[in-house]
Amino acid sequence: MSPASTNCSRPARGFDRAFRDAIAADEGFALAHIALARTLQVLGRGNEAKAPLERALALAPATTSREQGHIAIFAKILSGQGAAAVSAIAEHMKHSPRDAMVLGCHGAGTGHRCLRLDRLLG
Repeated sequence: MSPASTNCSRPARGFDRAFRDAIAADEGFALAHIALARTLQVLGRGNEAKAPLERALALAPATTSREQGHIAIFAKILSGQGAAAVSAIAEHMKHSPRDAMVLGCHGAGTGHRCLRLDRLLG
């Protein structure tokens, strides 16, 4: 697979197990739940993503504003709200420009078209 490939499931293999381990260690870790949901979607197992998505949303009010931003962005991606996700990413990047978790999803919900990160970052 070339680095330019849009098939992103190969790098995600094994991540689901790692996120499940994180959840087992701390069931209240909201970011592990939302990351598991996104990983399952990337792996083509979107039907399994609903429960961790719902758990992340339930835990979100007790998290930091930055974590709430992550959860909101990934919830939009997972529910097919690509345009809203792009707007949420742009807003999030104003406050956390080096946020790797959010930068990692910059093409999500956009048909894998590359977003102009220079525009997101100002």
